[in-house]
Amino acid sequence: VWITPFNITEDIKRLLMDEGWTGAVVVAETRKLILGDDRAFADKIWGVGSLGQEYKDWVNTALELLREVRGGKLLTEQLKRSLLLVMHKWQELVEKDPALPRTLLPKDWQGQEVVVVAEKLAMSGLELEREQVGGQAIG
Repeated sequence: VWITPFNITEDIKRLLMDEGWTGAVVVAETRKLILGDDRAFADKIWGVGSLGQEYKDWVNTALELLREVRGGKLLTEQLKRSLLLVMHKWQELVEKDPALPRTLLPKDWQGQEVVVVAEKLAMSGLELEREQVGGQAIG
């Protein structure tokens, strides 16, 4: 069984017909579960509850680091390492995110907040580094 939240019916149909697999595969499409809760189902299949907690934890850590970066006068090696670790964790979270429709996500989902905080953190780190090198372009 393969389940996806994406509307790929026509793509799958075309692939199956092009490859001659129409007799070997059964495809079913549904918009809603008849019994059960859609959000609970999404959590069971994609683990959005635990990912949501990881997002919350990341936002808290990133906001603390953002305060440190914005309050800093110098981008120390330790601060650079912290920025890299936090941004690396953000990338891991984004890669794990199944990009489900909002209706399938927990009500307190912070996926969008994570993007906003990541952008602020990255920009603040760059600004501090630019100030440190006297306004010269980085890169």
